[in-house]
Amino acid sequence: RRAGHRRIGAESDALLNSSGEPSEMRPLIAPSIPPLIHLIGRAPRAASCSCCESHPVDRPCLLGDCAACTLYGGVQGMVDVALSPFADSVPDAFLTSQRLPMPALHGAILALAWVLVGSAMRLYNPRLTRGDALAAATACLITWLGSVFLILGGLYLLSEAGAGPGALDVAELSFYSGS
Repeated sequence: RRAGHRRIGAESDALLNSSGEPSEMRPLIAPSIPPLIHLIGRAPRAASCSCCESHPVDRPCLLGDCAACTLYGGVQGMVDVALSPFADSVPDAFLTSQRLPMPALHGAILALAWVLVGSAMRLYNPRLTRGDALAAATACLITWLGSVFLILGGLYLLSEAGAGPGALDVAELSFYSGS
C-alpha cells in the first residue's frame, strides 16, 4: 500500500472472483482524506502574531479613561461659555480668548486616541493598572504623550496635505497638550 492511502474492500492483496479463485484485479485504493463534515464547524485560525494574541484588559480603567476624556471636553465647553464674557472684556487675563470649537468632539477624539495608544501599548493590563503606583503613573504618562503626539501629529499631517481642518489654533493646542 502507498503511504497515506487505505484499502477499500478485501482485507488481503488477492481478490476472489465469483468462482472463488484469486483474481488478477488490483484492489481499489482511495486517499485518506478526512470527511468534509469535520471541516465545516471549524473556525478559521488567526495568524499567530503578538498583536492577535489576547491579553487581559482592565475594563473599568479603560471605560474610566473614555469617560474622563469625554467629560474633559464637555467641561471645557461649559467653562468657555461661562468665562467668554469675561475673556472678551479682559483678554489679557487669559492665555487665549479663543473658545474651543466643538469641545465634545474634541473630547471624543482625545478619548479615542488615548484608548488606542493605551491598548496598542498594552497599558490596560490589570497587573499594571492595579499594581505599583509608579508603574501606573508611568503608563499614564506614556499614554498621554502618545495620544498628544498621535492627535497633533495627525492633524498637522492632514493640514499639510490640505485635507485637515487647517492650522490648529491656540485653544486646540492647549486642550490636547493640557490634557
